Amino acid sequence: MGSHGRARVPRRREVCYRDPKVPGGFRSSEREAGRRLLLLGLTLLAGVALSAALAEAMLRLIRPQAVGVSRLPLVYEPDPILGYRYRPGATGRLQRLFEIDRVVRINALGFHDVERDPAFAGPLVLAIGDSFTASLHVPPDSAWTRKLEAKLCLRLDPRFEVWNLGLDGTGSDVQLALLRAQLARRVPRAVVLAFYANDVADVARGPIAREIRAGYVLQPRDASQARAMRELADRMERRRPARWLFEHVYLARLAVYLRAGDRNLFRANVVGPSHLGEAPPPLDAAAAHARLRAIFRELTGLARADGFALLVVAVPDRDQPEATLEALRPHVAELGARLVDPLPALRDGLERSGRAWQDLYWERDGHFTTLGNELFGKAVADALAPALGDADPPIRGSRPCP
Repeated sequence: MGSHGRARVPRRREVCYRDPKVPGGFRSSEREAGRRLLLLGLTLLAGVALSAALAEAMLRLIRPQAVGVSRLPLVYEPDPILGYRYRPGATGRLQRLFEIDRVVRINALGFHDVERDPAFAGPLVLAIGDSFTASLHVPPDSAWTRKLEAKLCLRLDPRFEVWNLGLDGTGSDVQLALLRAQLARRVPRAVVLAFYANDVADVARGPIAREIRAGYVLQPRDASQARAMRELADRMERRRPARWLFEHVYLARLAVYLRAGDRNLFRANVVGPSHLGEAPPPLDAAAAHARLRAIFRELTGLARADGFALLVVAVPDRDQPEATLEALRPHVAELGARLVDPLPALRDGLERSGRAWQDLYWERDGHFTTLGNELFGKAVADALAPALGDADPPIRGSRPCP
């Protein structure tokens, strides 16, 4: 106890050392250790920040596929017969791994085409098919259907129009339903079905649904999947900080890709059954081919009844050019429909232009580039024009050819 009746608290002792640079000659060793630790931490933090900045800069410069995004445009609406269709007047952004980034615009009739007059009564060709026909990857004026229109306009009649009825992700069954709806309103001079090899699987699967929810394209097979997909899309929509980070920081994109693969819902905006842990149903090849034959029988029957020319054009695959032709040959030949092989014309066009086969397709997407659309449209024109009266002299008119 001190003189005032309180216990004295021992003072903390600091170990000091002589330092001639410090006034008084001493410095606290504990303070010095703290400063050194702080300096070390700041140095490490600066190093990490600099490394991250360099890595981010390199990713933005190189733009590897791993940090790209792959997203469909939000231009779909449900349809009770087709499963889905394009919403008339809709716009949406299509992105494909830094290779394609464009705004898709749907015309007033609900197709990826230039605007058309519903009351048009001139010579008409209707083109049906999947994504190769819809040609979302290029502007409507660059699609093969528009190139076909330009060729027919110059060779036959300036009044000719070729309407693009393509709908991506569909099979020949859905395309036939689209055609039926058009035939109820107008009679074409010809119908061109652009058939791709995966249409066999699409026909086996049947029409699928597509709906838009919280920035995602949902593809459920039934009502139960639809509910689960909506809940999943809503959960992803609520993860706004993580989504912002993914959109603006390429290192975050790389981390997500390494952890979750290329079909994660930050990178892609299509929600399918696999995102619910459900496997697709097995493909019944025999049933698919039987359905395909029935579709071609109906197509040829409509052509005879309505008096239009029917051409089935095999869309070549980038890596297996002959695959589509082989898939089509047994179905078309036995029904008497005209099967068009565009490969000779495509190869001739490439040789004339000094380009290579791969130039017909996007590198990372696999659909036709502008060049691919142009040469494919010319190949179809060479096959179709004789059926429409190629021997007749062109009719002069005031309408300019596209």
